[in-house]
Amino acid sequence: MKILVVEDDKLNAHVLTTVLTNQNYVVEVATDGDVAWDLIQTYDYDLILLDIILPKLDGISLCRRIRSGSLQVPILLLTGRNSGHEKAIGLDAGADDYVVKPFNEEELVARVRALLRRGGNTSQPVLEWRGLRLDPSSCEVTYASNLLSLTPKEYALLELFLRNSRRVFSCGMILEHLWAYDDTPTEEAVRTHIKGLRHKLKAVGVSSDLIETVYGIGYRLKPLEGEGEKERRGGEAGKISHAKARMHRCQEDLSKQQQTITAVRGIWQQFKGRVDEQVSVLEQAVAALNSESPLVQGRNFLLEAAQEAHTLAGSLGTFGFTIGSKLARKIERLLNSEQILSVSEITNLECWVKLLRQEIEGDNEVTAISALPSGAELPLVSAVKGDCTLTHSTQVIELENRWRTIFDAEPECVKVIAVDGTLLEINPAGILMLEANNTAALIGKSVYDLIAPEYQEAFRQLNASICQGNKGILQFEMISCRGNRRWVETHAVPLCYDDGKVVLLAITRDITPHKQAEAKIRRLNRKLQTLSSCNQVLFRAKDEFDLLQQICQILVKIGGYRLVWVGFAEDDIAKSIRPVSQAGYEDGYLQSLNLTWANTSHEQSPMGIAIRTGETCIVQNILTDHNYQIWQSHTINRGYASAIALPLIINSQTFAALNIYAAEPDTFDADEVKVLQALAADLAYGIVTLRNQRDRQLAKTAELITVNRQLQSELDEHHQTHKELRLSQARFARILDIADDAIIFIGHDLYGTTSTRQSQPRIE
Repeated sequence: MKILVVEDDKLNAHVLTTVLTNQNYVVEVATDGDVAWDLIQTYDYDLILLDIILPKLDGISLCRRIRSGSLQVPILLLTGRNSGHEKAIGLDAGADDYVVKPFNEEELVARVRALLRRGGNTSQPVLEWRGLRLDPSSCEVTYASNLLSLTPKEYALLELFLRNSRRVFSCGMILEHLWAYDDTPTEEAVRTHIKGLRHKLKAVGVSSDLIETVYGIGYRLKPLEGEGEKERRGGEAGKISHAKARMHRCQEDLSKQQQTITAVRGIWQQFKGRVDEQVSVLEQAVAALNSESPLVQGRNFLLEAAQEAHTLAGSLGTFGFTIGSKLARKIERLLNSEQILSVSEITNLECWVKLLRQEIEGDNEVTAISALPSGAELPLVSAVKGDCTLTHSTQVIELENRWRTIFDAEPECVKVIAVDGTLLEINPAGILMLEANNTAALIGKSVYDLIAPEYQEAFRQLNASICQGNKGILQFEMISCRGNRRWVETHAVPLCYDDGKVVLLAITRDITPHKQAEAKIRRLNRKLQTLSSCNQVLFRAKDEFDLLQQICQILVKIGGYRLVWVGFAEDDIAKSIRPVSQAGYEDGYLQSLNLTWANTSHEQSPMGIAIRTGETCIVQNILTDHNYQIWQSHTINRGYASAIALPLIINSQTFAALNIYAAEPDTFDADEVKVLQALAADLAYGIVTLRNQRDRQLAKTAELITVNRQLQSELDEHHQTHKELRLSQARFARILDIADDAIIFIGHDLYGTTSTRQSQPRIE
């Protein structure tokens, strides 16, 4: 069977070629995607072993190209990436299976066999033909329990015919399937191998014409007549030689195992210099990062180092350097991060590279991995150094060294604590977290000196529970050797020593950024709730001073501030600031102030600056701000740590300011300032609205008063006219009373009437 290995790392390619060749496969190697595609178009392969990260054309793209060309050859992806997402991408691209580097030799070969069964005409694990039995898992061929001793090419020839029992193969087709393109012999070699195979089959009782010559075309597998009787006879003989076959099988397995070990050791010696160069690239990257070299300004340098780490992670495990493979994987992930590496990350990187160098140079000869025969009582993976198996004491030392390597390489803080709180052990990451100069500054000291007082009792309870055999998790604040407080989360388990003493083994990670993010979210939610409540007050407010008082109370009760007050800018000679409303802990603070918004060389208060400039003024730390020295004694005694003054502006004119004090320094970050500025703008708009409503009400009242006065004047005039009319009527009546002659009235229509005393009624 012919396999194409597409792998750009020469070390891995050589190991794969050795392992597969020992299983009687024909192996060809392509070092990039383009070369592999040319070979796939030119030759037929039974299986393709494909790496994902390749130069020119990556493995995923090559896989898609193969499937788009309707080629159904089985594809086994081989890569160092172990995430489920990466596997899904490869399988969706058309791959049939997935193996993660560093690979296990036995598992890899088993997966190859499974894919070859799936891709061939038979899915049986063992190939049989009229008493002839070929087992791909052990590379054994038997007939009637008699073991055939075949050369690799004879074995490959027989397997090819058994997998394709109805197919005729020409010499050229056999050459294409069983020989690499750069090592192809003449057709005479095919005839020689077939002749030798026929001779060995005949020696164990198989008819010489099992492999039939189709003249002018090639060769095929031919069924044998009367084979049943020979099988029965062969079965009798098989019972006698069964024990001999098993012994021979074990000898061949041991021989094949030794060949694999020898071959892997030879490959390691051949490529050890290349591995040393790869580690040197990582060491150069660490040196450049520590020295802030211009080389690290571009990503290409770090990407090159990440690529070398990726290659090492995939190859070292094959040679027994399991810890080295894990270290290389950690280095690769760190170098591939998009963010700039912090000081702690660079320190971890340097530690991992040093440990990787020690792991590789720790043995003079490679620790080879070999799979033992199934059913053996020895472990599946055996460590071999030179020609001797490691003794028990050496294994113990090896285990201790590996535990120490893992302990030191862990990027999180790992520590061992006695039942009384004494710190027994701590790894380099823990020393870095606690900001200690060295291990001596911590070992033997009480861990409670490093825990915030309010959390010491909780840790004592955790430690007591762990030492009783329980597990536990605790979040608390830790105080570093430099006095800095950090939030940490500790996962603790019991660790039992040989003398029966139980101590606490804890992995502690820094969760300060997480806690800060949670606090920030809580603050923002509180500020948004404050803004919502203030908006409701603004919508319902009827009075300006009542509005200001309610806003101050909301900022204190919901916003959580220490003191809030509003000052109006007076237009007097001193340009003083008059407090109009306040809420929170004040304790006579406002009465002690003598603030002004004038542009003087002293007494530059935040509120005065905000009114004069129309800009927000922030004091993040009252204790350290030299511009606030005049008021420091008043503010610190009342628990004010930071302050902000926000101008209230109407028609581009600042008329007041909202002053807010907080109990913690550095309270007013950019997000909080935006929320408070929006509140100040809404408050100023609310004041403008209330004042406009008041002015409109006053104007309407004045207008009503004016109209009322006009109506009253007209009413007075009407009463006066009526009074005068009554007087005129009275006078006329008296005239009629005293008149002796008739009185004639002539109207505008020239009609006349006569009135006499006798005809007119008397008006009283």
